[in-house]
Amino acid sequence: MTKNNKLIKFLSLTIVCISFLCFQACKHLVNDQLKQAELLIKNKPDSAFLILTNIRDNYAGMNDSEKALFGYLYFRAWDDRGHKDSADVSQIDFSIDYYNTKYSDKQRLAECYLYQSRVFKEKTAYTEAITNE
Repeated sequence: MTKNNKLIKFLSLTIVCISFLCFQACKHLVNDQLKQAELLIKNKPDSAFLILTNIRDNYAGMNDSEKALFGYLYFRAWDDRGHKDSADVSQIDFSIDYYNTKYSDKQRLAECYLYQSRVFKEKTAYTEAITNE
């Protein structure tokens, strides 16, 4: 192997390692931000909503428990703030499915159904609210 090939191999391996570490750091950061939002949600829903809005772009990379918690917290903050922004019901649907099947948390499940119904009401989607489709 020539010196240039060794250097290219070393640089490639370094880039892969750095990318992996950055990915892991981002995942850890999302989890920390979800925990922070959960602590703030009751007394400072605006602050919690801001944190959740900042990590919303990372939703696709979250694991199932993080997605469920994100949906629950996001819609709780959305509701506590008086529905100031539009909402995408698909994230609360994921939370409902998760709390109903994978992790039995009846309190959060009930709250998710409440927030889902409020989104339907906000969108005047009365048929969907009744049939839950």
